[in-house]
Amino acid sequence: ELRSGGRVRKARDGRRRLHGSELRRNAGLGRPEMVDPSSELGSSLGVEKDARVLFLQVRPFPPESGQVTAESPSIEGPVLCGPTQQCHLVRWIRNRVASVHCVVAQHAESLIHNQRRYRASVDLKVTRYEKSAEGVATIMLSRPTRRNAWTGRMHTEYRWLCASAEDDPSVRVVLIHGDPDGGAFCVGADSDALAGHVERGGYDSGLTSELAQPGRGAHEYLDAHFAWQLGLRIPFVAAINGACAGVALALVAFCDVRFVAADANLATAAPKLGLPAEYGLSWMLPRLIGRMHATDLLLSGRRFRGAEAARLGFAYESTDSARAVEDARQYAQMLATEVSPTSLQLTKKQLADDLLRHDVGASVRESDELLAQAMKGPDFVEGVAALRERRPPNFLGGPAPK
Repeated sequence: ELRSGGRVRKARDGRRRLHGSELRRNAGLGRPEMVDPSSELGSSLGVEKDARVLFLQVRPFPPESGQVTAESPSIEGPVLCGPTQQCHLVRWIRNRVASVHCVVAQHAESLIHNQRRYRASVDLKVTRYEKSAEGVATIMLSRPTRRNAWTGRMHTEYRWLCASAEDDPSVRVVLIHGDPDGGAFCVGADSDALAGHVERGGYDSGLTSELAQPGRGAHEYLDAHFAWQLGLRIPFVAAINGACAGVALALVAFCDVRFVAADANLATAAPKLGLPAEYGLSWMLPRLIGRMHATDLLLSGRRFRGAEAARLGFAYESTDSARAVEDARQYAQMLATEVSPTSLQLTKKQLADDLLRHDVGASVRESDELLAQAMKGPDFVEGVAALRERRPPNFLGGPAPK
């Protein structure tokens, strides 16, 4: 059941055909996500070949009233990560077609329950998580006896925590740093794990098949390791409070803002191991610091200090090692308390979209559309009122207009 311009359109038994662009415009749909027919979701939908699935963001009819109201709970997508008891899906068969079917997964309840069970069962062994009253979620990489070295377990927990933060409407910013007891942000892949790859004669990610998928489907080009951080609604602030190399450098490269300890050692690391640039650094680094500097760091694998990282433009600011985390935390709190959540979400989307296209006209047109939409939202009303009354704004963090 979709709310569309004050009217409610019903798709009964999945047989009502609704125009795809109309659904995307009125239901707030994201990018389609590929679904494997052999997966549990694919089986429940009866998919016979690879299909694109769109996750709706709609308000269901409350049983007692039989109509949609402003207080009706929203169904957020992707459904398997959302806090809902219903599963409304639109199936985009054969990649892209002119129309789509509105369908309801036969086993939606069990699918959601299974996802909840997995996510609830994650035992945090190598990460720590806390959330402040201001809405700043802090993720700490914590393997202090191994200088916070990266493992498949840490990757699994990190993605799970990011998915949890993305699903939590009270979270406005994520702050990431390394356990201070480890004396590093993260030194990259654990050397013992690397030795294991040599023994096995190949790469083993150590990841489980039930890996959390934060931001999945927000933008098909960002459905890849660490690139998905650009597609989330919440900004990521990294506090590089010590050595940061290899996979850890990729993680912070895909964060939105970086603070770094001036004496921290950073490195791409891969060239010294006989490996190519990893996790999209050959794509991201040139966009952050320019092709020449990126080529230097990716070819040589040399170490560079935090102070140089700031001069190159990789970090927003270099600071004393004892203050790196605190300075980043203050910045994150500023974003969470002084900036509109709607503005954060929409601006981050614009930045991600413009990274992936080379069309200034399209960027200007999109900004005009988003501006018109945002002016209808509660954050704009509050922002104008605060400006006229000369007081700090009190943004409530309602959903961004679609």
